[in-house]
Amino acid sequence: MKQFLGLPWDSFKEVNDFYMTQRGWRLNHSPRGNVQEFDFPESFQGALARHEVITLGTTLVAKLACYFTRTPGGLRVRVNTCGVLDGCREHRSVSFRFAVPQIHSLRRFLESLERRATTRMPIEAAYCLVFGECGERVSVELEAAATRHETERV
Repeated sequence: MKQFLGLPWDSFKEVNDFYMTQRGWRLNHSPRGNVQEFDFPESFQGALARHEVITLGTTLVAKLACYFTRTPGGLRVRVNTCGVLDGCREHRSVSFRFAVPQIHSLRRFLESLERRATTRMPIEAAYCLVFGECGERVSVELEAAATRHETERV
């Protein structure tokens, strides 16, 4: 039987669920048995607490999320940071993927991302979406989507 950090998968999930929820993360029940998904409700100072993602046009504003996946090669982790998907450099959400042995301290890594997510100001991202570089990216995306829609209709 494959071990994940010295535990069978089901035992690892129970321990990990306890660990992550004690840190303030919320378990999202996944239909896939090989993945354990969590989101961080305090992202953007709790502004997205009821939503994993908010769609503004074609732009997504997402909270901090973490996925633990059982693979034949061992445990893999993917973390999506709190931010605007395809946003500007300051507000962009980015994704990190790694095998657990590559991270010496998952706890410290999560702490830094949690701290950043809780201090991220929703008003700053909203302002950038309306008046700043994030908004320019949204406009380009909306124009491209409109052009594709018009082309498909013809």
